[in-house]
Amino acid sequence: MKDLLSSDHVEIDSILDELLAALEKDDAAEVFQKLDFFWARLAMHIRAEHLHLFPSILEAVQKGEPNEANDLNVSAKFLRDTLEQLKNDHNFFMRELGESVKQMLAMREDNWRDESDKLKVLRAKINVLRVRLERHNELEENYIYSRAEAFLPADVQRLRSKIQKELENLPSRFSKSG
Repeated sequence: MKDLLSSDHVEIDSILDELLAALEKDDAAEVFQKLDFFWARLAMHIRAEHLHLFPSILEAVQKGEPNEANDLNVSAKFLRDTLEQLKNDHNFFMRELGESVKQMLAMREDNWRDESDKLKVLRAKINVLRVRLERHNELEENYIYSRAEAFLPADVQRLRSKIQKELENLPSRFSKSG
């Protein structure tokens, strides 16, 4: 589980690097393309966690079934609070990126006129988002992902398959035919 989701973090971070490079070049059209793809890929990752990983972990903890997780001295309240914090981060990321995409669409409608100042503001916003995303990913990787198999020993393969399917569910606008 950890390898699948952590490697997706690496892939998403690479897309974010490409977005930041486009912002440095002040190429509004390229920024829009990279921003839209970053937003979509992050949304796919978040969807996998919200639909499959987080509910499965919460269900296992609520059942209180004895398993390896009990040996980790994990507080159920701390786990629920951590998952709530991660969900709040997810909401922040999607809201900020959605607003940024809307701003880029408005710039495109205006034929990319006067975009330099707007791109500076966007660059600052994306840099703030990046810092929060780095902290967020560390928490997921060091706490949630590393313990997921301990919480879900019987369901790991089924859960992994569902998560993989979500991570591969790229919106059609990014396919060669879409």
